[in-house]
Amino acid sequence: MRSASMLFLAWLVVLVGCAGTQSLVHSRFQALHGCAADAVYRTAGGFVAVGCGVRAHFVCFDTDDDDDDDDSLIAELLIEPMFERDNVCIQEQVERGREHVVPRDPTEVAKGKDGTVRLRASVPLMDAPRGQLSFVGAPTFADPAVAVRMSLELREPLAETCTGRVWVDGAASPIKYVKRENDATVLFAITSEQLAALARAHTAALEACGQVAKLDLGALPRIRLFAGRFAGARARLLPAASAARDR
Repeated sequence: MRSASMLFLAWLVVLVGCAGTQSLVHSRFQALHGCAADAVYRTAGGFVAVGCGVRAHFVCFDTDDDDDDDDSLIAELLIEPMFERDNVCIQEQVERGREHVVPRDPTEVAKGKDGTVRLRASVPLMDAPRGQLSFVGAPTFADPAVAVRMSLELREPLAETCTGRVWVDGAASPIKYVKRENDATVLFAITSEQLAALARAHTAALEACGQVAKLDLGALPRIRLFAGRFAGARARLLPAASAARDR
């Protein structure tokens, strides 16, 4: 009896969390398109909202992470103070009538409670293995200044021993910081130069924990948009931050 009660409570928690996120997607859709969504439903890659002739794809982050590894650069980039709210939903794609899907700038800029500016974006992976990349860039940090969470749909778990590489047009460069989070998710940090190289690439992939995620034609345009925003913020903010640290 107790097991059934625990299962019911677990199901209820999941249901309430999903309903809260759907409400946030409704709000974001209304703010972006000036009309209410007729329906919001969950997909493998996030949420889809439909209304007033628009079909919009959203990805949502839970920024209220519990991670005790505060000394880790990856943890410092990926967890609070990233946003002062618990959940963030970003519109990734829009379809209007029979038009082609239009990639939108996936970048969201926020200032944490410590005053540090961070840029965040999510990029879907449509080729096998399918999944999601979450980029978080801290323009005023010394390199590596961009953290990446790679979540993949896998038949077998990620390797226990993890190393990583960035592949750009057939050439590889090592990823220094790699952390296996669970069987399907890995965190790592790349430099601003590696991010810029991905943005210039004709073909690219990210390799970590024995898995290679190809950056397909849907992912690369979004990475280019994020990289451009990050480079602009870094050029604008890093000199002043460096001067302040040197005082």
